[in-house]
Amino acid sequence: MAYCTAPNVIPRSRKSNRNAETNAAKLLNEVEFSDDGQIAYANGFVHPIRTSVKLPDDLKKQFLPGDAYKAVKFPKDFVALDAAAKVISDGWAQLVQ
Repeated sequence: MAYCTAPNVIPRSRKSNRNAETNAAKLLNEVEFSDDGQIAYANGFVHPIRTSVKLPDDLKKQFLPGDAYKAVKFPKDFVALDAAAKVISDGWAQLVQ
């Protein structure tokens, strides 16, 4: 199959799929943010982003209690965070080589 490499040229087959891809992305969002989608993520130990989701009791027991998250502090200095990530990454690379 030959591909057109000219700039700003979209093959006809790609044009017809653009709406399908957009609609598929919308559907994926609907599934991920639905109650069932949030519970599916929680089964993978990811906290639901929606606070209105009611997790089953057995699943809720696998997470820390809400009070445990009061001490969580999110970084505000993203330059320092980036520098720390580089130090960690470089240090890890040295350890595993």
